[in-house]
Amino acid sequence: MGVSFKEMVNRTIRAGMGEAARRRRGRVPRVLPHSFGFKPGADLDKLNQLVDELDVEAAADKLRGAAGDSSRRKRSRTRA
Repeated sequence: MGVSFKEMVNRTIRAGMGEAARRRRGRVPRVLPHSFGFKPGADLDKLNQLVDELDVEAAADKLRGAAGDSSRRKRSRTRA
């Protein structure tokens, strides 16, 4: 055949993209925006505190794993 694998892949991709572009001459899809905001009364400070606690736990787990310590004590998360 005389064509390298890379050239054959590039030709195939170009051919596929060309066909897809020709077939896609229809209506443009409509995007409907939606607000996924927080509900009234949600305490964002508590949410940030939870994220911080999860980050600390993940870092501690990583350090424990590097040190070879298999014992793990579960801490209770802040509630309220």
